[in-house]
Amino acid sequence: PTVPTGVLATSVSSNQINVKWNASRDNIGVTAYDVYRNNVLIATVASTSFGDIGLASSRQYSYFVRSRDAARNVSGQSLKATATTLNPPVVNGAIVGTITAGGKPLSGAKVSLVVNGGTKTTYTDGTGKYSIGNIFPGSYSVTYSATGYKSQTIRITVKSGAATTKNISLKK
Repeated sequence: PTVPTGVLATSVSSNQINVKWNASRDNIGVTAYDVYRNNVLIATVASTSFGDIGLASSRQYSYFVRSRDAARNVSGQSLKATATTLNPPVVNGAIVGTITAGGKPLSGAKVSLVVNGGTKTTYTDGTGKYSIGNIFPGSYSVTYSATGYKSQTIRITVKSGAATTKNISLKK
């Protein structure tokens, strides 16, 4: 069979690359194509495309293809095509916790942080609990304050898709 031509690798997500190519010709008919990733055979398919799934994000992969005919003849390898999987999607996180004073929950304490030039603020509930959600992953200065207590500002790192718990005790 002839060598497959026009091999194209396209990243479609953080864990998938699609590979396609032009059909080969053969006097008795092409029956299958062998798909190689990074010089290792990963699939044999009857069509002229293959979806490679389960890949690591943000990585480059190289592909080539060989065609097969009914008499078990195999073509030479195609030219290589490369693609890089996409970065994983960013999922916002949250900061949660409890504010106490003298070992007791502090209701109505203020929690604030600056995000993208704006301030996000919340207040503790009757049990001293607070939650600020929808925060882009990163490091933030968070200020905890309440009337009659010394405020505290600490640095907190928010991770993608996770709630960071920070319990605080304010002092008079």
